[in-house]
Amino acid sequence: MSIKRPIIQLDRSFTVHSEKDIYTGPNGTGQVCPNVDDMIWSWVHGPMRCISLNVDTGISIVEPWQAPNQNIDASGLDVLLGNGGHTPREYYVLHVDNSVVPATITADAKLRLYRKDADHVKYYLGYNDEQVDEVISKNYDGTGNYLNDRVGLEPIQQGEPGIHTAFTPEQSHTTHTLTGGDIVTAVIFNEQGGRISTTEMVVVETALSNKGLNSARYVSGISLKSPWMRTDSNVLEVPVNLPVSSLGLMAEVIYNNGDRVTHPVDGTRFSVYGLDNYVASSPDYNHPLVLSYRMDANEISTKQSATGSNHITKEYSIHTLPAQHEYNLKLFVYPDWDGSMWKPRYFLANLSRSEILEVTNLVTYGEGSLGTFNPTLWGVEQTFTVSIRLNEVDASYAPYRHVQSIKLVVFGPPRISNTVSWLVHYEDHGGQAYGEGIYAEQRLVTVSDYAFKLDVDANSVDEWLTKTFRPTLPLYDKAIESSAPVPTHFDVVVGEERKRYPISSWNQTLNFGVKLDTGALVGVVWIIEAEHEDLYLGVSGFMVRAV
Repeated sequence: MSIKRPIIQLDRSFTVHSEKDIYTGPNGTGQVCPNVDDMIWSWVHGPMRCISLNVDTGISIVEPWQAPNQNIDASGLDVLLGNGGHTPREYYVLHVDNSVVPATITADAKLRLYRKDADHVKYYLGYNDEQVDEVISKNYDGTGNYLNDRVGLEPIQQGEPGIHTAFTPEQSHTTHTLTGGDIVTAVIFNEQGGRISTTEMVVVETALSNKGLNSARYVSGISLKSPWMRTDSNVLEVPVNLPVSSLGLMAEVIYNNGDRVTHPVDGTRFSVYGLDNYVASSPDYNHPLVLSYRMDANEISTKQSATGSNHITKEYSIHTLPAQHEYNLKLFVYPDWDGSMWKPRYFLANLSRSEILEVTNLVTYGEGSLGTFNPTLWGVEQTFTVSIRLNEVDASYAPYRHVQSIKLVVFGPPRISNTVSWLVHYEDHGGQAYGEGIYAEQRLVTVSDYAFKLDVDANSVDEWLTKTFRPTLPLYDKAIESSAPVPTHFDVVVGEERKRYPISSWNQTLNFGVKLDTGALVGVVWIIEAEHEDLYLGVSGFMVRAV
């Protein structure tokens, strides 16, 4: 396929273009770059208008064009009857549940989006042709912290006849007081934030609160959550000498309507009794625990204490595992761009320094984790807990679960000009992040040979290690070492190729027969070559910049 190059004519008069002729990148079908206010015609989407053109890249942003509404004299009665300034038609329904705080808003199931480039929805108060600008949609995390005003899209169940690319908005929240009959405009955006469609919706209240018992919430159960919880049981399994503060305890209250709400175990709503006199110092030791939940005034449960108090309790136990080998472990995680989104890759190291393995396919999110990695949440530090069972890595290991907290930030798609595309904070790090300015520069030598430079603009080998090795916090034995030892060699992993170099080659050009795209991950494994066996210290991720 020939590489397309953009054709830009800024002095051209108003022109109508076919959508297939528009330049969308070197691998697209078109070369023409429309000027601002040019028309683009699509047999699928109808007329569109160019609203922006980047003259450096040739990439334009277009939005659907809608004919202006000429009926401007709409009275209150007209709105009530659906006439006047707005053509009579059937509206989609936006269901609002004001019985919870913040209120939930759910789009009519009939509202379906068939555009592949649709990324999210925002709800605005009022009619579309009233220049609405008040966004009322809100998203929160599991602890009630505000995230953003975007409403994600979820695919309609596969296998539905005639549906190939159909999505519907997810449930979201609002702090705006909505009442039945209010008009809300749903605006659909693409990934770049450009408007691609709008529709108006009428609000319908679906769960009005009444006074008295009808306003009560019925609690059907409670559940303790922890990365250390044994699967399908009420037993916490922890290694010897694990501090109680590392249990990562959260708890969940379950309502009879299926709702689940997660709270921290901090003595406010949830408490765990029995931990005060527990120390994980005796192997193969069982200790009883009791989870207690204090209900709100509007909550009722048949499981509450017989003394008439407003507490629900549930019994658990904690089991200290027998001493095993290889408990001093660390997961290194780095984002890898697959062409459309960031995907974390995980590498497992141990203090015995016997090996470093990629374990991406074996890592799962830890139970009780406050979140999962969102590849399209850009510029926001994401914290999540991951875990891995060692016997799934190697059958010679005991069935021990390693749990680790990760902090990761991604800053949109990778760009050659970016100073930073992602940052990683490890659980025990004192504030410094890894990733800024860490690039593997790739240049074409021949059609089958590519040159890589990993020097990251360092002036000495010590400065290079300070930028690329030490911030990843390699494991070290604190009883006999003050820090991780200095590597003598490093392995460079480019695709399926792996080559070893002495540390003196830190600023040399390294040749590989593999071509990677900008954003791909190059792994650098740090090694000490010893007389009897090699010691593997850790691994650092370098983001490729193809120049």
